[in-house]
Amino acid sequence: PAACITLAISDKAEGPFIPAKDYDPALYKQSTLVRYVWSNKGAQNSKIGYDSSFNTANENWENGFGCIDPEFVMDVATGQLMKYDIGGNECYALTYGSWKGGIALVYVDAKTFKPVNDKTGEELDAPLDSIEGNCGTLIAGGFGAAYEGAQLIYNSETGYYYIFVSMGDLNIEYRVGVGRSKELTGPYKDPKGTAMKFNNAGIAQTYHAIGGKIIGAYQFSSGFGFTSPGGQSILRDDKGRILFACHSRTNFMTLDNFTLQVRTMHFTEDGWPVLNMNEYTEVDDDDTSITMADLVGDWEVIVTERSENTSIDGTATGSKNISIAADGSVSGKYKGSVSIAEDGHTITFDLKKIGVCKGWAGFALDTGRRSGNNEQRRTVTFSTLNTGKSGKKGEYFFGNKK
Repeated sequence: PAACITLAISDKAEGPFIPAKDYDPALYKQSTLVRYVWSNKGAQNSKIGYDSSFNTANENWENGFGCIDPEFVMDVATGQLMKYDIGGNECYALTYGSWKGGIALVYVDAKTFKPVNDKTGEELDAPLDSIEGNCGTLIAGGFGAAYEGAQLIYNSETGYYYIFVSMGDLNIEYRVGVGRSKELTGPYKDPKGTAMKFNNAGIAQTYHAIGGKIIGAYQFSSGFGFTSPGGQSILRDDKGRILFACHSRTNFMTLDNFTLQVRTMHFTEDGWPVLNMNEYTEVDDDDTSITMADLVGDWEVIVTERSENTSIDGTATGSKNISIAADGSVSGKYKGSVSIAEDGHTITFDLKKIGVCKGWAGFALDTGRRSGNNEQRRTVTFSTLNTGKSGKKGEYFFGNKK
């Protein structure tokens, strides 16, 4: 019924971290960035100091921004945090929130990390929610839609902001959805053009059908299956790779077991993120260019599916078989053609019923399959997205060569 996000400071990355007001009492009168409370009517709220909060549910779980999952906005092309002028004050942008009222965007001072009045740029010695209407700008979710764990990134090479949200029941149909916008505050739309911010409860109930399914439950017949991926974190390493980390459940451990997974993320020529669906390893070589000759052979492929029916995401999508010939023709479950660009990574499929899917291709270790002597095998992989006007518009299409 009550939660908050607070600031702690340390002289060393490994800690110990001390609440801001104790670390530097002269600068910080308090340590809290923002609070959330179920109701302002109960005695409990007065006891813990939440009686002055305007971020309240008003006894309705669809209201208020839940105070979890803070994340700063960074440029993944440079690895630098983004800065914004708010009323003449240089600020960082930060997202937080969950199901209930949705995902909020707020600002903190770039030097002190104190909360900032988003209308005046004034640094506050009080939580954001102590000022009415200052709890944040809604950018995704709302009306009780199960969005959480959000991360908002910018890519200066594509010119877009991207919102990633974990959605659904963590025990059953968790998955990650993505949308993008040219503006920090949105509107954020998925690859099908559907807004990820909801303006009524009816639309909010359909949230599983909204948000590009950059990763969900899937199963290759030759290897392990993964379900409930989410809790994503996106970062840029010292080699310039964009990495996507998340937790997943599996088909070979009990329900209460999670595995940490890290994948490389790439961007299509029209600026949408795709994942190398094979887990990242230190010997990963997905920067190596491929040719049409590398594509020739038999493949296991998966087309994502989104639906208001949550069981769609609760069940691993199984792979289908296709073959690619030397002339680029595709046969098997899906028929059509494929081409690879001169850069050795930009791949385009034109398939009947599926549509035109564009994305990234490269080499990777097939971490879900081993060779006859139980060693990991190198494979060719691709991940694409249909942003066209026909077929499986807004769906991802990816696969591994057998």
